Amino acid sequence: GFSQGCMISIQTGLKRNDKINSIIGYSGKIISTEHLSKNIKSRPKVILMHGDKDEVVPIESFLEAKEFFLNNNYSIETKMFKNCEHRIPQEGSSLGLKFIKKNLY
Repeated sequence: GFSQGCMISIQTGLKRNDKINSIIGYSGKIISTEHLSKNIKSRPKVILMHGDKDEVVPIESFLEAKEFFLNNNYSIETKMFKNCEHRIPQEGSSLGLKFIKKNLY
């Protein structure tokens, strides 16, 4: 998911009773780490990507999400794009596709 879609993907993906394989998150954040920590039911593989110049969802949100996943022992990959605002750069699309191929096929 991108932006709010990323936030929804994380919130719903980790709280599902039925397991999902992966979450690809672009330019999002975790809305409430405390609430989410208490309600984890699923452990999908996660990749988070974010632009370092994002003013809509600041880069600190990416760093907080990364820390959350590491502290909760998730398999996570991350990528911060240099000079990138609130968008998905072409490299981000390519990395997302590679992540899907690696984890679903």
